[in-house]
Amino acid sequence: MVRPADFLSAQISGPRVLLVQFNTSKVQSNAPGTNPASANPASGDPTGFPVNPLRRPTGCRASLGWKLAIVAGVFLGLWLANAAVGHLRQAHVEAFTAQLNDAGKLRMYSQRIALLASTCDTGASREGQRCRQAVGDAVEQYEAKLAAVRQSPNELFLGEDQRQIQRSLQALEADWEPYRAAAQRFGSRLDTQGASSGDESTEGEKTEGESAAIYLGDHADAMLAKAESLVELLVAAHRRAQEARNTLDNLLQLVGLLLLVLVAIVGYRQGIKPLREIVRLARQTSQGNYQGRVLSAPGDEIGELAYAFNEASLRTEQLIGDLGAEVATAQRERAKSDNLLESAADGIIICQLDGTILRVNRELERIFGYSRAELRNRNVKELIPERYRAKHDIYQQGYVAEPKSRQMGIDAAVSGLSKSGREIPLEISLSPSTLGDETRVIAVIRDATERERAAADKARLVAILDATPDVTVTFTADGEMVYLNPAGRELVGLQAKDSLKGLRLEDMLAPDSHVLLYEQAVPMALELGSWSGEMMIRDHGGHDIAVSQSIMAHPCQAEEPQYLSLIARDISVSKKQQQELTHRATHDALTGLANRMLFEDRLDQALLRADRSRTLVAVLFIDLDNFKPVNDTLGHAVGDRLLKELAQSLKDQLRSGDTKARLGGDEFAVILEGLESAEAAQEVVEELTRALNRSVRLDGHELLVTTSIGVSLYPDDAATAETLLLTADAAMYEAKAAGRNGYRFFNPA
Repeated sequence: MVRPADFLSAQISGPRVLLVQFNTSKVQSNAPGTNPASANPASGDPTGFPVNPLRRPTGCRASLGWKLAIVAGVFLGLWLANAAVGHLRQAHVEAFTAQLNDAGKLRMYSQRIALLASTCDTGASREGQRCRQAVGDAVEQYEAKLAAVRQSPNELFLGEDQRQIQRSLQALEADWEPYRAAAQRFGSRLDTQGASSGDESTEGEKTEGESAAIYLGDHADAMLAKAESLVELLVAAHRRAQEARNTLDNLLQLVGLLLLVLVAIVGYRQGIKPLREIVRLARQTSQGNYQGRVLSAPGDEIGELAYAFNEASLRTEQLIGDLGAEVATAQRERAKSDNLLESAADGIIICQLDGTILRVNRELERIFGYSRAELRNRNVKELIPERYRAKHDIYQQGYVAEPKSRQMGIDAAVSGLSKSGREIPLEISLSPSTLGDETRVIAVIRDATERERAAADKARLVAILDATPDVTVTFTADGEMVYLNPAGRELVGLQAKDSLKGLRLEDMLAPDSHVLLYEQAVPMALELGSWSGEMMIRDHGGHDIAVSQSIMAHPCQAEEPQYLSLIARDISVSKKQQQELTHRATHDALTGLANRMLFEDRLDQALLRADRSRTLVAVLFIDLDNFKPVNDTLGHAVGDRLLKELAQSLKDQLRSGDTKARLGGDEFAVILEGLESAEAAQEVVEELTRALNRSVRLDGHELLVTTSIGVSLYPDDAATAETLLLTADAAMYEAKAAGRNGYRFFNPA
């Protein structure tokens, strides 16, 4: 519940202390020699006056003139860079035009040499001399153009293009050397022929000249292709260099545009925007609003203007704020007090000592159903049932004589009377509050209806748990019991007054159920909310009792301990009945041996285990010799006793894990598992035959019991359980045919 002292502090002490603090601040701010502009938290003044969000521009700062000069310099640099790019473009175009012209002429001169070599007159005529002179001129012109191309500046091409042009020139020069040598040989041949008569030239000279002409003709296309490749490479390199310069030019233009946008943004933010803000705030001050401040401004003349405006507004606001500070503080404290009173979770009444109601909150209106207007100036006695009012008057007189804090309705609720006439259970906390010579009483009231209802529900639940014959336990997640109903106490031998301290849940469980409890039941209940199953409970006498139980986890917060509840019901009688029914359905009523249904099921399982372990299974089909005469002469009672004697002999002679069954009448069957060989089965059968073939005395009659046994092995004799039983039956008939009182293994022949 809310402490009444909290409301006392809010209603009385708080506003007065705050007013004293305000007055002190006011004196400090208006003291002689005090600069109001320096009275702010930033300078260590505790008055809390507003401060100028801007700093006074001091020291070295960038003025508007400097900013304009920097912008002009940046744009001048961009213009110069753009001009340089244009100059480079023009120079490259001129150099490229000359280089491309020279490279193009290389194609022409190489083809001219080849043409002259193929058409020149080989005689000593004037025409031959001119042709010889033309070949020499063509060679010299090719050499000159090749040197011009080689010496042309390639620095304005891209790096990779420069390397490709260099490699192309080297390849062209490499092919030119033998081509030039062939042209020179061809020209010298013409000179030789011109110096001698046509008939005097040797056969060797003709051959050499002709081979040079052939070489020139054969390699003319290669020289042409190399020259054209160089021309194409120059054109492509020039195009890529031009694209790079265009990109650079565009980049410079983009940078210029971005700088222009940046200048516009900066100019707006540091120039136009602060000026507009100053104009807007100046209009507000003309209307009496001095709270506006220029929050950001550049460190130039505009910043000085904004700082001066803020200083003027700040000082004016401080002067106006001093005048209304006391009123605003009192209103805030009253609002805080009202909010605290109205947001309280409990109902609150502030009244005089005589019970006259002065003030109530929203929750009290809800509890009693009255509005605060209806309750104001009424007496609290009207909120008490009629039968308690005389007692209330006596109590009120004692409280007036000695007012002090006290609690009512903690153990047993106090009754209140609502507007509708319904009585309400209440918890009440009273606290006196003295201000000067006046004393008020603050009553904090809580509706105890839910508490009373929960207590009644709990009492009913406890009564049900105490009366139920089922064991009910509440325990922690680690097994410590915190509640055990009477049925559970009786089970473990505890009296009603005995403490559960130190008693754990596993103390009342059979050992086999411990693992199930902590590895399955409790974890599943904590995860899913509940668990149901069967366990064994051990009573104080040491007897195990089969129970069907449910475990439920209680909801809890993260910091709270986890509790669970267990309800266990005794199902030992039904379990025993179920076991008896199951035994009757699977065992022979006379001998207690397995019947045919259980025998066949176990035989199927035995064959599966034999497959996994790679061992043999033997089925023994046993028939009692001459049983019908005993039944007919001595009666069915003696026959039944004889069958019981045979069944007991099977139990005594064979292993407990071997299945012994009565298939009907005097026919029995046995399953032997885990055999390593047929010899092992034969040893068991021989011992069993000796044990069964003996004299039995029944009702004064001496009876000689003999049996015929047929044996079949899996998987040697049969692949299925049905076939295995049939082959064992066939082997039994072979034993009977051989004279009874013996055994036979199945022989397919």
